[in-house]
Amino acid sequence: MVIGILRTPLVVYGYLVERMRRVPIVGSLLRHSSLVIAGLLVAAIAAFMIWAATVAPQRVGMADLVAGKLSTMQSWIVISGDLSGGELRNGNYRYLLLDPAVSNASMNVLSEVQLATGAATISGSFVGTREPVPVGFSWVGTMYADPVFVPEPGPPWVSMILVAGAVLLAGAGSVSYPMFFSQTPTIREPRAMTIPIMLRRGPLATAGAATPGELLLQPGAPIELRTGGSAPQQLRLHSVHTGAEAGELRLLTSAKPALRIRQASDDLTMSFRSPEERDTAIAALLADAQQWHRHPAPPKYQTAD
Repeated sequence: MVIGILRTPLVVYGYLVERMRRVPIVGSLLRHSSLVIAGLLVAAIAAFMIWAATVAPQRVGMADLVAGKLSTMQSWIVISGDLSGGELRNGNYRYLLLDPAVSNASMNVLSEVQLATGAATISGSFVGTREPVPVGFSWVGTMYADPVFVPEPGPPWVSMILVAGAVLLAGAGSVSYPMFFSQTPTIREPRAMTIPIMLRRGPLATAGAATPGELLLQPGAPIELRTGGSAPQQLRLHSVHTGAEAGELRLLTSAKPALRIRQASDDLTMSFRSPEERDTAIAALLADAQQWHRHPAPPKYQTAD
């Protein structure tokens, strides 16, 4: 149950990608995804370099200034505290900024314009001392406030969005809908029967709609695939360990037991009515592969890798 819930976002993503493939522009982007991904990554690096090189204020706390943690290369700061005063002297308004959490520390703030007193966040040029102050001593700093508040820079959103787009596009190139999830089949004895299936040829990302067919199982003989309008096709594995994979084919509203067979010339994905029919089919494939390797016959069959 939990695994099914976790897989739901993947299935939704696969469904959306499949719908977007039908949009001409998006479909073209997916067909040339390598070039588009490279372009997005180059643009992301360029955007990050621009963000990193942009001069912007650095947010600091009063405690950071008292401890001397402000770099000598940084003078433009953003700081918060309780602002009081506002007397006009020599063409500047003079304020006092305090932080209730930091005792024995204060900041003289000079401004060409009036600032709102009380709880405040201001930006400006710090001109106070950068040396740490020993415990028990008072610290006094000075800064010139900006006429218009300038916030500290946010994260490099442009770069992050471009990288996320590249990642999503890289995933979209290989995602399919319906989406196949591997499962461990139940061991069953092969037996004679005819199993109805729905067949998709080629990779699931480009397989198109499923067509009806059936598998004819006969112990001691290869499985025979029959589809309308085509000659019967015999299926055979090169190895009992490769070539076939049991699983589940999930759609938004349903899930079907499925079997994938990788062939030298084509890939086949078959969905079944029940896990029992799927497991019986793969048991017949494996039994035939074991018999094939014990008693090889002339190469007259289409085989799976």
